[in-house]
Amino acid sequence: MKRSCCLSLLLIPAVVLSCRQSETAGRETIPFVRQVAADSAGAFSIVKSYRESGPRGSIAVIGEPESTLLLTERFLTADVFDNIDGRRKPDGLPDFSGEVFDMLMDRMYEPYEHFVGSDLDSLREMTVRYALAAVDTVCLSSPFNPDLKLRKHSSKILVLTSSLCSEYGHFDVDTLFQMAGKRISLIDPVRAMFTAASDGRVGVQHFGVWASREVIDAGAYQAVFRRRYHDGSTLSAFCPAAEGDLAARFRDFLRQYREGASGPLTALLLDDYGVDPSFIAREIDRIRTQATEEDVALSRIISPEFRCIEPMGAITSACYRILRRDNRFTHDIAYPRARFYQTEESENGDPVMIELSDRYLASEIDSFMDVNTLTTKAFYVQDQY
Repeated sequence: MKRSCCLSLLLIPAVVLSCRQSETAGRETIPFVRQVAADSAGAFSIVKSYRESGPRGSIAVIGEPESTLLLTERFLTADVFDNIDGRRKPDGLPDFSGEVFDMLMDRMYEPYEHFVGSDLDSLREMTVRYALAAVDTVCLSSPFNPDLKLRKHSSKILVLTSSLCSEYGHFDVDTLFQMAGKRISLIDPVRAMFTAASDGRVGVQHFGVWASREVIDAGAYQAVFRRRYHDGSTLSAFCPAAEGDLAARFRDFLRQYREGASGPLTALLLDDYGVDPSFIAREIDRIRTQATEEDVALSRIISPEFRCIEPMGAITSACYRILRRDNRFTHDIAYPRARFYQTEESENGDPVMIELSDRYLASEIDSFMDVNTLTTKAFYVQDQY
C-alpha cells in the first residue's frame, strides 16, 4: 500500500516538524527532505516511482484558495497561443484543451505571510508536503473517515501560486526529486515572471517588483534575482501605498522607484493576482502624454521597452511551453477540466487532503463561482475510475 504513504505525511502539522536553519552558499535543504529521503519504503517510494515524462497526469495548482481559484480559471480559459504551431496568436481554442487541473487549496495554513519573520522553514516543509500530495494517487473523501480513500491523478506538472514558495519550497521540492534521480516540472510565480520579462531581451535590465510588505521582507524576489542575473541588472522592490485608487498606487510605486533608480524601468513584476496589467499600460500612456511636471519626471524613468508582467500570464505561458517542448499534452479533444481538493482539519486536529464534490464545496468557492459567473458544471468535473 505504498501509494497511501504520502497521505500520512499530511497528518502531521508542518509547523510542528520544521526547524530553523540558515542557508549556506551551497543552499542546504531542510531536515524534512532528508527525513523523507531516508524512508525508502515510505513516501520516498512515491517519488522514486514518479513518471517524469509522457502526457498522462494532471497539472497541480497548489496554494492559498483565492490565488489557486483565480489561476485555475485562467488556465481553463486561456487562448494566447496557436495550438497548431505554438505561435503567440489566439486561435479560438483553449490553450490547455484536454488537460485536467487538480486544485490543491491550502485552507489550513493561509495566509502564507504569517510565516514571514517567524518560521519560513515551515513554509518550505509545507510546500514539499503539497508536492508529495500532488504526485500521490490517493486522497480522502471526508476529513472524518481516514479509511475511505479515493484515487486521484498523479500530477505531471506542479504549479506553485505563492511567490513566497518560489524561494521557500521550490528548491526543496526539486532537491527531493533529484535525490530519487528524478526530474519534476515545477513552475512558480517569481521564476515565471523573470523568464517572461527577459524573453527576447539582451543586456542589462532594471526590474521593479510591486509586492506586499511581507513578500519584500522575505526576500523572495531578491534571492531568485541574485542567483539569476550577474550582468549588472538591478532589482528594486516596493510596496505601494495602501491608500488611493490603482492609478494613485502605481504613481506611488514610480515615485519610490525614481528615488533610487539605477536606470529606466524595463519591467514591472506585478505580484498581485488582482491587478489588471492593462490598466498599468493605460496609466503609462497617460503619464507619457500628459504634460504635468510630475508626468514628465515619471516618464523619464520608464523605458520605451517597458513591460508589465503579471503572475497568471507568466505562469500559464511557462506551463504551455513545457507541455509543448516536452510533448506532454494529452491531445484529448475536450475542454480543459478542473477538480477541487483542499486541506481540512480531521477530528483529531490533523490536516488531511480531501476531494471536494458538489455537496462539499466550501462557501467561499461557491461565492467565487457566482462572482465570476462560473457554474459548478462548467468548473468542476468528477472523473470516473
